[in-house]
Amino acid sequence: MKIPQHVRFSGGVPKSLVRRLARRYLPAHIIDRKKQGFVAPVGKWLRDDWSDLVEDTVLGSHVERRNWFDRAALERIVAEHRRGQDRGYLLWTLVILELWMRMAVDGTLKSGSAI
Repeated sequence: MKIPQHVRFSGGVPKSLVRRLARRYLPAHIIDRKKQGFVAPVGKWLRDDWSDLVEDTVLGSHVERRNWFDRAALERIVAEHRRGQDRGYLLWTLVILELWMRMAVDGTLKSGSAI
């Protein structure tokens, strides 16, 4: 932040100093291309690496206790995801909701605890 703004935004172009430096080492088509997004592989994580987390948070015993969602519907969503249909962001939302409930409402999960 010590670099003056008129240098950092030369010609109104963000990161112009970095771009000028990069031109020494990279082809123009890389520097001048449009910004690209990055999609985290949440679906794959929930299907493969974190399937136990889905089982516990989406299908755990709390489902009947909270009485917010129909267990059969949750089981169908999880099964569809395991068969390859992308339900990753829906499942991610349900996982985060349950973890938040355990932390903020139930007090059964402390910040920084292993899940």
